[in-house]
Amino acid sequence: MLGLINSFADGFVATPVIEACRRHLLFAILDRHTDLTIEQLALATGANDGQLRVAMRLLMELDWVQSIGRDAYRATPAMKSASRLPADIDELMRLSTSAVFQDPASVALRKWLERAMSNWGDVGEPMAGLLTGALLSPLLVQIDRVGGAAVLEENAHPDVSSASQAMLRRYFEVRGWGSMEGSEFKLNSAGQYLIRNGAALGTVVSYQPMLARTEELLFGNAVEVFGRDTEGHERHIERQLNVTCSGFQHRLYFEAFSDLIVDLFDRDALDVQPRYIADMGCGDGTLLRHLYDVIQTRTKRGKALESYPLLLIGADFNERALEVASRTLAGLPHVLVVGDIGDPHGFIESLSERGITDPEKILHIRSFLDHDRDLRSPLDGAAVVRRGNLPFTGVYVDQDGKSIEPAAALQSLVEHLERWREVTSRYGLAMLEVHCLSPQIVRRLGSRTGALHFDAYHGMSRQHLFEAPVFLMAAAEAGLYPERVSFRRYPRAAPFTRITLNRWLARPYRIRHPVEADIARLRELDQICWSEDLAVSEVELRRRIGVFPAGQMLVEQDGRLVAALYSQRVDALAQLRHTPFADFARLHKPDGAVAHLLGTCVLPEMQGTGIADELLDFALVYFACCEDIETVAGVTRCRDYARSNPAIASM
Repeated sequence: MLGLINSFADGFVATPVIEACRRHLLFAILDRHTDLTIEQLALATGANDGQLRVAMRLLMELDWVQSIGRDAYRATPAMKSASRLPADIDELMRLSTSAVFQDPASVALRKWLERAMSNWGDVGEPMAGLLTGALLSPLLVQIDRVGGAAVLEENAHPDVSSASQAMLRRYFEVRGWGSMEGSEFKLNSAGQYLIRNGAALGTVVSYQPMLARTEELLFGNAVEVFGRDTEGHERHIERQLNVTCSGFQHRLYFEAFSDLIVDLFDRDALDVQPRYIADMGCGDGTLLRHLYDVIQTRTKRGKALESYPLLLIGADFNERALEVASRTLAGLPHVLVVGDIGDPHGFIESLSERGITDPEKILHIRSFLDHDRDLRSPLDGAAVVRRGNLPFTGVYVDQDGKSIEPAAALQSLVEHLERWREVTSRYGLAMLEVHCLSPQIVRRLGSRTGALHFDAYHGMSRQHLFEAPVFLMAAAEAGLYPERVSFRRYPRAAPFTRITLNRWLARPYRIRHPVEADIARLRELDQICWSEDLAVSEVELRRRIGVFPAGQMLVEQDGRLVAALYSQRVDALAQLRHTPFADFARLHKPDGAVAHLLGTCVLPEMQGTGIADELLDFALVYFACCEDIETVAGVTRCRDYARSNPAIASM
């Protein structure tokens, strides 16, 4: 059933994108020409290239277009679905659900639900499913808003006309979600699930003001879609609905956050525990209140708060949010300040002005915020160039709707996290973050991922999502390491990672992916750590970086290379048991299910410092987040390898 809800959200986002692209002849152009680049498509259609990249990514996930090379596209046979979009689809996009529900004659609701019951005529799949999602997403959210199951099961409802109620019942009965039992309508388990979880659609439906202006966003003045009205309210989003429904969706992750906090507080003596918990982007203060209650009821500290008080610090850029947080945290020891996630030093200065002059006693926390920040231009241009060999699937859009180079967006993230590392105390930074997925896995798994709509509306609204392993590496390059025992990924059993929970700890060394310019230093390190007959050749180092750059890691401290870890992907563990060590290179498969650790090396003077263990822990967390990697296997070179049978690999 979750897949069904995701499919509704997919349709809600995809339908206006498809209509805008159809109107500007994108599909006709793709049908006539092959292997067109974004620049060619933007020129031919008058599109904003950044927003167009978001649209093309969505179309790839629908399998309507294919990516050819790094930046060119061609149509697939499935793209013919676009020609079947109803001519009056704009009317559906502008539908006011509150007005529709109250209409005594239920004219509009009847029109659209009857078309849905007829499977939208001859549009075929997947268009029929997308149109159904465009219709049902706001309807289910409105049902949740005005009473939930009572809207269908009560004989009368103050917010729904009798004609509209009858039409909704008829539709639910046709879909097999409920039926009349005598004079009463009863939802079955499927119908109850849909109504109960309708609030989950509220997050995407909150972007209806932006999606209603998709054509302007893609092909007009994108800046005009955003901004604020005369009362200071955001124009592109219904913020209150977004906050409420995000809270509904985040309950599972907040419970995991609670477990992390309980473990953190109970592992140390009371006199060395954090004195403050600071939530940057605290919103309405709900997470801070929840964590205080958890500490009070589930930890030793909770029984000693009089002797070891805990002060809650809430920071938010939105002063209205702070007003609500003040009410949420009433009765608890707290301080609220205006704070910008992009300026951690300014945040610490604000706390100092409020008398909090011991920032080394702060545990920093935040949830789902780092992707929704103003993206600063990176300062280190050389680092942007260095990232050119890495595969990127994320799409990043600036204020004008133009494309941001992924390498530049990633470097901006690294520099952002570096600023936070500078203010992070020994207690670390506990963070929930959400990530994008690759179009390939979304196309393969469909609505199971929930990514088609999620990644699209985040990209359109200029939020900057990164794949989970890319985000992890950015943090490590900034000097923030994930504590392995605290790490959680969601969904837990899926072949992809949508959400991560980490406690980041500041370290004096940094991890990054090596590039060709690092080969000489890597070769020297390997020769120091291994005898010549076991050291990795320059040719092999070059091959590893060339075929799997994201799987190689080096560690630098004070500008000096101190450690490295190498890996590849293979299809199955059994291959490693029957292949000589010298032949391992031929086993690499870009989409292999096993992350095969080929080896590590650490400078002799750094051995025993724990850096090798942290590098390995990081690799295990990193590969756990990679799409389609099911397990990690390590193979070591025996120091007496030269005297052993060279046909046998040491396992």
